[in-house]
Amino acid sequence: MAVRVRTCAAPVAAVVVATAAVQLYTIRHAAAPPTELPFDSGSEILRIWGFRGWLLLLTPSGLAQQFPNFAAIAIGLAATVGLFVSGYTRKPGRCVRLMLWSAAGAVFAAGIFRFHGMLAVFNSPMNGDRYFFVPKVLILWLLILEWDHASWTRRLARSATVLALVACLSH
Repeated sequence: MAVRVRTCAAPVAAVVVATAAVQLYTIRHAAAPPTELPFDSGSEILRIWGFRGWLLLLTPSGLAQQFPNFAAIAIGLAATVGLFVSGYTRKPGRCVRLMLWSAAGAVFAAGIFRFHGMLAVFNSPMNGDRYFFVPKVLILWLLILEWDHASWTRRLARSATVLALVACLSH
């Protein structure tokens, strides 16, 4: 499969990926956490992804903390799968979307690995923004990329972007 980059967003996406690489390097070379801690369960990792990546992006922090764990997992999975599938099925901009998803996933995975066994520290809205700010920006960028498509996803993406703006102003 040959990948052609014809969009003007590709250089910007490359800069974002490079920025994510710098953050990965910083996380990797920070002081190591205690190594005797076990890795967290998959459901805890999915809950942090739903909570940090989506709920705190789209809702005010007080409201996001009131969601039960299963709701954070369900919202995170549904939103991620929906946005990934809708972006991957369209040829224009597919390469940019894949680069953004890869960067978001890599930075998120590095933060999870860095704090394995201690993911409860991310329950506070203030603690996780140091490590999960870049994935949140990438998710917001992926939502904005959906604005160009004439379908139900455009309305959904615009609504989610407005929710993110309102949530940002309420913090």
